[in-house]
Amino acid sequence: MPENHESWSRGYRLIQLLSSGRQFDAAGLGVELQISPDQALDALALLQGAGLQVMHGADNTFRLSRPFELLDASRISGDLAPHVAQRLGVVEVLGHVDSSNSWLLQQPRCEIGQGRACLAEIQTAGRGRRGRQWMAPPTGSLCLSLAWHFPRILPDMSCLSLACGIAVVRALEELGVEGVSIKWPNDLMWRDRKLAGLLVEMRSDGNGSAYVVIGLGLNLDLGVLAGKISTGWGGVPVDLAAVAPDRVPGRNILAAAVLTSLTDILLAFPESGFAGLREHWQRLDGLTGRRVSVHGEGGVLQGTVLGVNDSGALRLMVDGEEVQCVAGEVSVRPVDATAD
Repeated sequence: MPENHESWSRGYRLIQLLSSGRQFDAAGLGVELQISPDQALDALALLQGAGLQVMHGADNTFRLSRPFELLDASRISGDLAPHVAQRLGVVEVLGHVDSSNSWLLQQPRCEIGQGRACLAEIQTAGRGRRGRQWMAPPTGSLCLSLAWHFPRILPDMSCLSLACGIAVVRALEELGVEGVSIKWPNDLMWRDRKLAGLLVEMRSDGNGSAYVVIGLGLNLDLGVLAGKISTGWGGVPVDLAAVAPDRVPGRNILAAAVLTSLTDILLAFPESGFAGLREHWQRLDGLTGRRVSVHGEGGVLQGTVLGVNDSGALRLMVDGEEVQCVAGEVSVRPVDATAD
């Protein structure tokens, strides 16, 4: 998606307007947004190209194909557990941003033992692992980032994405969403289709502390965009609208639940490490016993997954010998898959 601040600003204002459930023609949109009808149509086309589902009536009016709930910073903050609200302060909702992770990394660092969270209605250049783009339709995905300041670099820091995956699944289960597993190291899956992805980025400084930013992209309702995304594992991705059509939580409730669960994991992690979470991982592990290929800088390994060790490394049986793979710049795919 090309980045154009004014165009995306208009797009966000258009989303706010359409979220009322009303329908407008181009002239009406222009009046409400104080722009020309042609500019309103350009903003609408930009959003539709990004995946927003809009219906065009025979009378040349436009309305959303489905209702949705705008992100509300005060509602999210109000639904946080008290001890989490104390750590995070005010949750920020951004109308549009290139990447919520990048935005947080550009902000002043929070104090040690504290965090800072943001969400985006429109994310134009979301980042996945290994430099890939994360595609998220406006309002159809939960684009969330949480910064956290650890007092020191932890021995298990490479396992943090595994721990955060557990936290997100816990939040979903508390809201009645069942059957979600984790594909090592950081993808949430449902029936072998990708539901969400995590990206953990760390910065260190001279005082030995570790500043991490955890990005989550969770598919809520991908619409037509689902058919345009290939994950390489199970083909097209899946969204909560398909996983739990009768139990899809509101976006603000979901955001608060995820932030609470992530914060609890981050608070406990310096003491428990990944070893304290390994039993939870085993319950959610979606790879053990599967034949996979692991692609990394050193080449490709094929073998059967044996699980993970206490350090979070993937245990792989290759030609009768166990090989351990550390989370990082590697990709796990089904044998014979061509992309991930």
